[in-house]
Amino acid sequence: MSDRLFHAINVAAVAHDGQYRKGSAVPYFSHICGVLFVLAQLSTDEDVLVAGVLHDVIEDAPEKTSLAEIEAEFGGRVAQLVAAVTKDEALADWQDRANAYISMIENADSDVACIVLADKFHNLHSILADHAKCGERLWERFNSTKQQQQWWYAQVLQVLKSKLDPNPMLDEYERLVARLLEL
Repeated sequence: MSDRLFHAINVAAVAHDGQYRKGSAVPYFSHICGVLFVLAQLSTDEDVLVAGVLHDVIEDAPEKTSLAEIEAEFGGRVAQLVAAVTKDEALADWQDRANAYISMIENADSDVACIVLADKFHNLHSILADHAKCGERLWERFNSTKQQQQWWYAQVLQVLKSKLDPNPMLDEYERLVARLLEL
């Protein structure tokens, strides 16, 4: 692991300190580790890996890290990748944010698509594991309905299939989406 990637991991750990996965006692940083694990199977590009580690810091901890700081510490490309995968919180409505994010993926390059795949793969894996533990109560954690979550992950899958070459992680994500749709 490079010093730069290690530094990104430290920045993410500090930014997400005290945060937990929705509705659980699992530290949020576990998601960052999961995303990096998946992303490392999709790309060897250090900028992509660094951006994957930092993908949620602007969205979830803007008081601790800014896009300008990311650019200063990790470079313009990393900042662009992080900005691309950051949801527009100015959009108050869940569906509007989801639609804007889908449009972003449709217009993104394959590096952004890889980060999105790693993020959504880990999120969906966690959702399915949590559903096995707590059943339908799981959906109370979200600002959206079960049906909206099913739509969301299925839409992301369709766009990713148009952006990425076939690969084992995309195939596994498709299987996870199929399981979600069966709930």
